[in-house]
Amino acid sequence: MASHGARVAIPLFVLSIVGARIAGSAALDALPAPTLKAEAKPLSRSALEVGGKHGLLLLLARDDGTAQWAAVDGKALAGASRHPSGFLLRDVATSGSLASVGASPREVGGAIVQEGDLPDLALRFHARYEPFGEGIRVAGWIEDSRKHDRAISVYYALPFSRDSLTWYDDARTSRPVGSDGEAARLRDLAAGANGKYTAFPLSAVANRKAGLSFGIPMNQPAIFRLGYSADTEQLYLAFDFGLTAATAKFPGRADFSFVILAIDPAWGFRSALERYYATYSDLFAKRVKKEGIWVFSDIAHLENPDDFGFMFHEISGAADKMRQILPLDDRLGIGSFRYTTPIPYNMNMPKNEPKTYELAMKTLEDRQKAGDARALAQSICGLRNDDQTFWHRMVDYPWVNGAHFAQNTDPEIPESGAAHNRAHLNYDPSDAGGWHRKSAPFEPGLGLDGEYLDSLGMFSGLLNFARDQFATADYPLTFSLKTRTPCLIQDWSCTEFCRWESEDLHQKGKLLMSNGHPDRFCFMAPYIDALGREVHWHKGKSGEYTPEADSTMNYRRAVCGQKPFLMLLNDDFSKVTPEAIEKYFKRSLFYGFYPSMFVYQAKVNGKWVSKHYFASPELYNRDRPLFKKYVPLIRRINSAGWQPVTLAQCEDADVWIERFGPGADGRVYLTVLNPSDTAKLARIGIDGKSLGLGKKAAQVAELTTGRAVERESDSQFRFELPAEDVALLELNSGD
Repeated sequence: MASHGARVAIPLFVLSIVGARIAGSAALDALPAPTLKAEAKPLSRSALEVGGKHGLLLLLARDDGTAQWAAVDGKALAGASRHPSGFLLRDVATSGSLASVGASPREVGGAIVQEGDLPDLALRFHARYEPFGEGIRVAGWIEDSRKHDRAISVYYALPFSRDSLTWYDDARTSRPVGSDGEAARLRDLAAGANGKYTAFPLSAVANRKAGLSFGIPMNQPAIFRLGYSADTEQLYLAFDFGLTAATAKFPGRADFSFVILAIDPAWGFRSALERYYATYSDLFAKRVKKEGIWVFSDIAHLENPDDFGFMFHEISGAADKMRQILPLDDRLGIGSFRYTTPIPYNMNMPKNEPKTYELAMKTLEDRQKAGDARALAQSICGLRNDDQTFWHRMVDYPWVNGAHFAQNTDPEIPESGAAHNRAHLNYDPSDAGGWHRKSAPFEPGLGLDGEYLDSLGMFSGLLNFARDQFATADYPLTFSLKTRTPCLIQDWSCTEFCRWESEDLHQKGKLLMSNGHPDRFCFMAPYIDALGREVHWHKGKSGEYTPEADSTMNYRRAVCGQKPFLMLLNDDFSKVTPEAIEKYFKRSLFYGFYPSMFVYQAKVNGKWVSKHYFASPELYNRDRPLFKKYVPLIRRINSAGWQPVTLAQCEDADVWIERFGPGADGRVYLTVLNPSDTAKLARIGIDGKSLGLGKKAAQVAELTTGRAVERESDSQFRFELPAEDVALLELNSGD
């Protein structure tokens, strides 16, 4: 924990908030924004400076902390401002005020520091600015001086003129900034100041000459919002922290960190991603050595299983089942991953009685007396509502008819008598069964090749008010939207578990695989080597092809970086046509994701029935040619590595492009998708020099159909692309 150092009183500049936004007033994060007495202009050379890469310069006024400016290549991003910049704070529970932190910055050991006491808010504040990665890192903390329960929002804002400014939702979607209002991509949550948060860990805005991005490190979970206020002409971020003395590791305190990046305006969000990855490269380390599709089913009966490209086999955690399956996986060179569902406790209840909470508690007590380990863990690890009842759902699923509980997977929760910590029930680092045999690191070998975590997204966003569980939390709490009470987000506890398990597995040369992440949040991703998701792409009575939104796929691609993303199609395969199945394969190829098939489950005459795809020869033999065609192509492009900046553009913006490579052999791959229902002419221009393809014209081949590609010049070519079709272009040096 950082030292508080010398404490000084920090002046606060406050504007009271009354209800919603006042007509005609400037708003920041939908709140009336503080206003300076006089218009401020970019700071003089006497200001303190922090320099980052790509021409980024952060200027801080020496006399107070109410003025900060960003400049790129020597030019400030705004000419003037009527609103304070830098840090602003808000006590959400007791005040409708934004307070600008007025601490004078000072140079300390090659960095710039702001710190001191905020007596009006009963807080202590610290922030440190320094060059980091591709930009500038700002890291610090707030601490409650009274050790009361608090709900505090921490803001940071920098002026950026709205003239000709573009806000980017993701790598493919952007919109011009208007003359007022806000630009942000937000999701709903029952926590934080306004019940909104940002899922992407970074933002991006740019005009024709410069761009700026704020990035949140994916290994530091927090509820945050990223946005741009056209009213105040500021790019901003906001953290929502719940402070409480019950967090024994950091009583009454919350740490924060983010980076400021200058980005290439020609590539907007893609440039922000590229520089974000370079800044936090350790969070995107790719350990998987061999790739392929995810399979859930037993595959012993399959003829020529190599046709399907299996590589990630989730198998039952039962010892007898693993002994049966592992030898075949080992012969085929397939990775074997032991199944665990780490969060839920599924408790069947009497079928003929009303499913009430009271009956659930009685059933739970009976299970505990019988020695059920997960029932016993519920007493120390169960998530609790604000009224301290256990969070639960009454469900009728194929695997449980009764109460569906969620448990905290923090591996440090103290064990009590016969009640074991749920994390320790999930995973045994000692590997008492000897399943994790030594082999080439991160490659399929004898025995288990890693662990598989199921249903990580099923409980995403749950609030946990079990105060005894706050003591071992490693990450800052947030607070309830309704009551402003400090609480844990379930995902933070699961992130702790993923970190703990993956660190042990990686030391053994093994991998961690998951289902259901990323979902609401992205913070488990740094610790998971192969991320996956069950998907539903064919709906209705006729199994109509309805792929997930491009925004969803872009989010997954951004969070994974170059790690493999795996999909299990979970539809009624009897209603899906071969043509619709191929569209699923084609779109998977476009994003570089691995397509596979799951099991269709439905209730028939009151009973659950299941149809396993890979137990149905009429299905997998019908689609075998698709696996043989597309999975090797997906492997090929992923070996080259996905890159956010395409260095290629299509004249028709409704034709989408992604880039993979150059790989070790220098080849570059472009996936090109026509998502519309009409044929398109794809006229594509490339930056061959930046792609490393040499000065001469690149050699171009189309790999899905061998379709003709007509060259128009050394850097431009074209071809016809039918509706909802994909092309895979291989570009090789022309030298």
